[in-house]
Amino acid sequence: MKFGSSARVGGNRDRLTDALTELTRAPQRVTLLGSTGSIGTQAMEVIDHLAALKGTSASAADAPLKVVALSAGSRSLELLARQAVHVRAELVATSGTSDDAQRLRELIEAAASEAGATGYTPQIAHGAEASVQAAAHPADTVLNGITGSIGLEPTLTAPNSGY
Repeated sequence: MKFGSSARVGGNRDRLTDALTELTRAPQRVTLLGSTGSIGTQAMEVIDHLAALKGTSASAADAPLKVVALSAGSRSLELLARQAVHVRAELVATSGTSDDAQRLRELIEAAASEAGATGYTPQIAHGAEASVQAAAHPADTVLNGITGSIGLEPTLTAPNSGY
């Protein structure tokens, strides 16, 4: 039995790619909540794949899916920083403390320097409401990969943010 998007396009990878390409004909602004978990990292792979199909990169202005905001817990700050630099997110959010936010700033600065993206300085949110802030950031689509009840408030915030 097939589930999800692949079932709707006959389970064929090429047909799925064609369907995703059609859906992203016009650039879409995307927020990824829980970006360092399995759902978030797989979403990043899809975003990279679609950008490559269009002959561009995930950080380019003409990327089919432009990631504008990311959020994650405080246990994967290094990955969150690399993701932020990779897609040049406008807002990066962590549920961690102000010390975690400072560490995230430093990690982003180091990752940006390593990637040759000097001057990249996203807005950083931290604390219990950080994912809610990310969900309210202007975007066409919010993908919530945050498990459990902690992901409920950002889910309820996204459609009410008016974007």
